Amino acid sequence: MSSLLQTLLSSLLDSPIAGKTAGKAISIVKSHFTLSAEEISTAYQKGYGETIDAICIGCSAPNFMQRFFISKITTEFSDKIDPHYLQPFAQKQGFSSQELTEFRKKTEKSLKKLAKNKLFQVESITDDDLSALISLRENANITDLVLKQMPAVDEKLADFLRFEGLLGNGILFFFRENIRKDERLEKTQAALQREGLFEKIHVNKDLLTEILAKVTEMMAHQNLSAQVKPRDEFTVHNGANLHLIQEAVAEFKKLSSKNPDYSRMSIMLGSALSSTGDLEHAEEFFTQALEKSTKESEKALAHFNLFQVQLRREAYKTALEHLQAAIAIDPKGYALHDNENY
Repeated sequence: MSSLLQTLLSSLLDSPIAGKTAGKAISIVKSHFTLSAEEISTAYQKGYGETIDAICIGCSAPNFMQRFFISKITTEFSDKIDPHYLQPFAQKQGFSSQELTEFRKKTEKSLKKLAKNKLFQVESITDDDLSALISLRENANITDLVLKQMPAVDEKLADFLRFEGLLGNGILFFFRENIRKDERLEKTQAALQREGLFEKIHVNKDLLTEILAKVTEMMAHQNLSAQVKPRDEFTVHNGANLHLIQEAVAEFKKLSSKNPDYSRMSIMLGSALSSTGDLEHAEEFFTQALEKSTKESEKALAHFNLFQVQLRREAYKTALEHLQAAIAIDPKGYALHDNENY
């Protein structure tokens, strides 16, 4: 189970460590990251249970009163289940509306039985395990590693849990949330930062600003804006425009999500991508803007743009949910008609 433990630990720090300084970094980690094997096991087991609960909630679409009793962190993950996992999985499987309804019910029932399943216990934490804490590792196989610890799972349910790494994504998300506020992790990260050991991804901010300015100017000439409009899908881009958008996307991906302009830029590039017909990547940009923004105005715009994109993808249920979310934040800006009277 060392591979799974190391994958879990590798999810905790924000950045990998530069290779030449790994030895010094391990010394710092051993001094500050003193969580026991039992504490790691507890966080993993709790993260597993929270993941199963969140998937159940995401599949069952709880009403307002039920959502009132769900924690904010669980809601954050469960809200992604239907639009980003269940609906695309159902489409890939070719489910009819009735089959999807039955799959929802069966999945919820099966997962509730699995929620209390006891997973592995960490016996000890070795130096190799600690080295994973400061490494950038591939997490794609974690779902299968966890499935091996679970009792026999229905094949269709297992396929769903594997889809886009759903089970593994959830466990890493909740595991990190369970540990990230521990002062020992905070002290570890702070000590590594003081020594300047984290790798730095170079971002030429002047270049990014210049490219985004060109994208904004190009969009204005094409009658495009940060807010997606139905007519945007009929935009015809020449090769130069397409290259400019891709160049901006590539440079933007180097930018830290903590940058104060991150969400605004993400929305603008998402709008540009949607106008090229690349709806999948546009949706990713709007979703990350929604997740990272602290501004209600940006959240409302991201919701509205997701409505427009998912409408074009014929994901009508989730499209409506995003429209309603945008209207809830800014009814005057995003209501398509007089909601109070109609």
